[in-house]
Amino acid sequence: MIQQWLALLAREAQDPYAYLRLALSKEDRFLALFDRDLGMIPELRFAILEHLGKDPAYLREGYVRELMKEVVLVTGYRELAALTRSGLHSMLEDVSSRLNESVVFERAKISAQV
Repeated sequence: MIQQWLALLAREAQDPYAYLRLALSKEDRFLALFDRDLGMIPELRFAILEHLGKDPAYLREGYVRELMKEVVLVTGYRELAALTRSGLHSMLEDVSSRLNESVVFERAKISAQV
């Protein structure tokens, strides 16, 4: 199943090493994906990499750091290893939308102070 998913990504990006490049391009990203307990869930690693590959704005290290913090918080009340790939993608989209809302809120707060 994972090999099929990697093959799909490689075809879409026309690069057989697309996810590898994405995962290894920054040390913080590598550590977030492989060095923590979350790295023990291969489907989650791939879902995160696929999520990050959707939008160039998602590749900012600040976004990756905040995304991973939120995912760690989610593990406090959800067993991510039990989720399907589509469930993981839904969870990541929910987390991402919360992050985007907080960024908009922070920008509005800063603008009001100026």
